[in-house]
Amino acid sequence: MLCLPFTQIESPREAIRQFTPNWFTATMGTGILALALNQFPIAVPGLNGIAEGLWLFNIGLFVLFTIMYLARWIWFFDAAIPIVHHPVAGMFWGAIPMGLATILNGFLVFGVDRFGGGAVEIAHVL
Repeated sequence: MLCLPFTQIESPREAIRQFTPNWFTATMGTGILALALNQFPIAVPGLNGIAEGLWLFNIGLFVLFTIMYLARWIWFFDAAIPIVHHPVAGMFWGAIPMGLATILNGFLVFGVDRFGGGAVEIAHVL
């Protein structure tokens, strides 16, 4: 049975109300896959391009998730507060900086070729 996006919730705004830090684990996994593919020991044509594409996709995911999580704190502050004290959900707070760390490392691996020396400055700021 086909399940279309947003058919299980009342409105797309509900997706923001329900958004939690555990979604940032997707950026951790996508980012580390991009970095690992770049270090693959056997030369495979196009693999570096796939790795860089995953890294750029990861940046997009991280930005989207950051916007959604900030929106939750702005629009649904009372619903966001309990996450701070939740014994399980609290463990996912570390996924946010770890997802960012994969982007930072990607700037050093992929960014120098794409953006020049400014990529090192961006990585330093991050």
